[in-house]
Amino acid sequence: MRRLVERFGTQPLGSISVEDVDTWYQDVWREHGPGVARPVYMTLSACMSAAVKAGHVEATPCRVPEGQKYVPTRDRERQVATPEEVQAAANAMPSHLRVAVLLAAWCQTRLGEAIGLQRRDLDLDATPPSLRIERQVQYLTGVGPVETPPKSAAGVREIVIPASLVPALRAHLDIHVDAAPTSWLLHPESTRGLPIHPNSLRASWEKARTAANIPWFKFHDLRHTGLTIFAQQGATLAELLHRGGHSDVDVALRYQHATRERDAALAARMDSHVLA
Repeated sequence: MRRLVERFGTQPLGSISVEDVDTWYQDVWREHGPGVARPVYMTLSACMSAAVKAGHVEATPCRVPEGQKYVPTRDRERQVATPEEVQAAANAMPSHLRVAVLLAAWCQTRLGEAIGLQRRDLDLDATPPSLRIERQVQYLTGVGPVETPPKSAAGVREIVIPASLVPALRAHLDIHVDAAPTSWLLHPESTRGLPIHPNSLRASWEKARTAANIPWFKFHDLRHTGLTIFAQQGATLAELLHRGGHSDVDVALRYQHATRERDAALAARMDSHVLA
């Protein structure tokens, strides 16, 4: 129950999305295993079903496939895509949503953070180019889009945009984003006055990932991919915490498993200098 309160205790019921629950479930699974993930998920599922019956929410966000059953780790698909797979999925997205994939992978934005981005948050002329993350957008039942701060104080951050991403972002701003500083980067194709609904973005992503031949790959896994590759370049724990907007060291440590490959490569190079 403590894990449920820590993750969802201060979040309005209507704002808890399917992706929120799925991401949380995967995090608990990785950190504590199925023996913890399943019963805690069952508790959350029961609470949300009761909320539906009481009329507090329209539908339960607890839709993890076989979330209450044991699934061998080997059956849970990999969460790190190749750069080529990321590119293929981005290219398969509708043109006005393509940068959502690129931002999630290479700037490690969460879904709500990407939806909350506005023109003023990008400084492509800076040296180096930068992205400011200071809000997220959630759609509340019966209310519509609501701007809130990121998940934690650490979520408010300014990060460097990879130079290779700048041309795609410039083109997106020129074609799809109005000139006002507060114009939304991601919006419905038919209207630019509202941020894209997360369900619409997910629906486009599901088609794109299938087209890219990674049908098992979740949108949140793009962020995991980017942070893993960031770790492989030798990022410190502090750098991972900042880049990902994490306040929990244990969460950031998940990505440092990737540095083992980097360690092996460096050790192989060092081997030529070793005398024994």
